[in-house]
Amino acid sequence: MHKSSIKSDFKQARKVSRSRQFSSELKREEIFANRITEYLVKTRNIEPDVAWEIGFHLTDWLGDLDEFLRIENVKRWGSVTPRYAITNLLVHATAHLMAAHRLLLKNRAEDIFDKSRELPAMKRKNKRR
Repeated sequence: MHKSSIKSDFKQARKVSRSRQFSSELKREEIFANRITEYLVKTRNIEPDVAWEIGFHLTDWLGDLDEFLRIENVKRWGSVTPRYAITNLLVHATAHLMAAHRLLLKNRAEDIFDKSRELPAMKRKNKRR
């Protein structure tokens, strides 16, 4: 890709980012997504629309993370808040992170912690421990 093309893509990413700003006060997630978009276009030569989508997927669930972190201060474990916060983060963040992985790395995310997918040699080695 030529430098002029990269510069043009970067300008396009800024245009895409700005066109998505509906008010002067952006949510933290939108500001962060815009910065990720610009970074990906400028440094990774990713198309602006794809870069924006990656930025969106990497940030849309941050509100769920905030809610999850609040359960540290919950006094009653029987309340709905912790259950909802945990479930919502798992469902929402996982889907978004898998989508960002697919878009950026061009392959499907695998569960690297799934022991059933280990190679036979790895299973034997783990049994010895």
